[in-house]
Amino acid sequence: MQYNSKSLTRDGATIFAQADATKKALIVDKLVVSERVIPEGTDISTLSLNDFTNAKQFDANNVSQSNNTFTVTSVVSNEGLTKDFSLSMIGVMGHIDGDTTQKILAVALGIDPFVLPADQGTPFRFLPSVSIGYSASQNVELQVNDDVYITQKDIDSILASKGYVTQEKLDELLPDDIARTGADNKFTGANSFEKPITMQGKTVATTADVNAKQDKIGYTPADDSKVSTLQTQVNNSAVGTNLLLGTATPASITGNASGNQVARTYDLVGGMNAYNLYQKYGSWFTLSYDWSVTDTASAYTGDMQQQFYGNPWGFGDITTISSSNTSGHKVTTFTLSNSSSNKASFFDFHLNNVPTTSKITVSNMKLEKGSVATDWCPNPSEILTESDDSKVAHLSGANNFDTVPTVKNNPLLLASSLPSDLARKGQDANFTGKLQKSGVDVATAADLSSYITKDQLTAILKDYIKVDPNTGFVNKKVNFHYGDAMIEGHTLGWTEWVYDEATAKAQTALYPANIYLVGDKPSTTGGAS
Repeated sequence: MQYNSKSLTRDGATIFAQADATKKALIVDKLVVSERVIPEGTDISTLSLNDFTNAKQFDANNVSQSNNTFTVTSVVSNEGLTKDFSLSMIGVMGHIDGDTTQKILAVALGIDPFVLPADQGTPFRFLPSVSIGYSASQNVELQVNDDVYITQKDIDSILASKGYVTQEKLDELLPDDIARTGADNKFTGANSFEKPITMQGKTVATTADVNAKQDKIGYTPADDSKVSTLQTQVNNSAVGTNLLLGTATPASITGNASGNQVARTYDLVGGMNAYNLYQKYGSWFTLSYDWSVTDTASAYTGDMQQQFYGNPWGFGDITTISSSNTSGHKVTTFTLSNSSSNKASFFDFHLNNVPTTSKITVSNMKLEKGSVATDWCPNPSEILTESDDSKVAHLSGANNFDTVPTVKNNPLLLASSLPSDLARKGQDANFTGKLQKSGVDVATAADLSSYITKDQLTAILKDYIKVDPNTGFVNKKVNFHYGDAMIEGHTLGWTEWVYDEATAKAQTALYPANIYLVGDKPSTTGGAS
């Protein structure tokens, strides 16, 4: 489904100019669709309401504006169709406020148009959106037709006249300590109810009622942890199954300022393609995801969508990027046809004119069967179930490995594999080879047996005279027993004073054991000269 040819018509340009000049609102009335195929090369800005042959009209239900671009949405239904209807032309019809003349404001031509199926008893609704640009110099306010949809102002007026109040006003009037539905309520005291409490028409059982029932049937309460695990698996696999793989990791793309830029995002589950999806799940599908864009130059422009890469290509999931539209949550419901040519097996980004300074990221993407978007979850094949828990190593507790674990491809050494001749702390070890430290042999007790200890050396040296190494003299008094002191084998005799050195030498030659002092014998108060 592709609508690449879009344009403001000449009538539309005139009405925009009039609305800008008169400062009146431009009212968008309807989307007009036709099966007519316009020949290639036709100036589509010249098209008018008369060109929409065999047309069908649908009320416009929303119009939005951003950076001189307006987007109109509507609900297109197959009600009353007796055969398939191709939406080859889509026109936006409107008028200036105060003027009932309706004109075609803009048109979009489909090169691969959407086909409404015939009404065979099953309602079918399609929500197309048409985005068209207009002159940047024009300041025009667009509105939907009030005759079709009641406005918020009307609703507020009606409610006020009936005595209703807004939620904000109600919150101001109600006391803070009342219990509220849809919120957690903490009861700090006992609450007594005179009448039974009902929920959805059924009486709520009391604790006593439940206990009495359990006693009768011999009920054993379930293991809540296993029930919770099972419920999680049911929620994620049986309801709202995500048909895409790898969506836990966001996908990003940087623009290249060109048209038709594509990049792969997520694959369909199980190697399926779009045709397989139709065969297994039917025709209705919903795609939902979060998106955001960052731009280093604040040049927010262009558009992006998620689409199949290959047939059936796009399905209307288009987002126009602007400075006021840089993130959001996107939900698109579409249909697949029963065509074997729909062989696309993955989704991709499709960007048009997104600047090189822009980076777009999508996350929490989910493709699911049906027309209702549910909360994101991964595909069940990507969830670790309770039965898988025994296959995972835990940080605490024992782990039984079938094979030897590895660290950086190196197998761990098991305790049972250690050599028996390893030295162990706390045990005697007998070394038959030598022991070294830093390449030097370590001495054994036997090696040290021929040496004396420090204490032994101290005991021996106490009987020796210590000489001052600086003076060569004994600096302490030494008391010898007679006959113990010897000089060159002679027992040291007495000390005698002589008057000159010659006498001292002569006497020493005769009596080598005596000590001769040269000089005058000192008095008790003097010393030798």
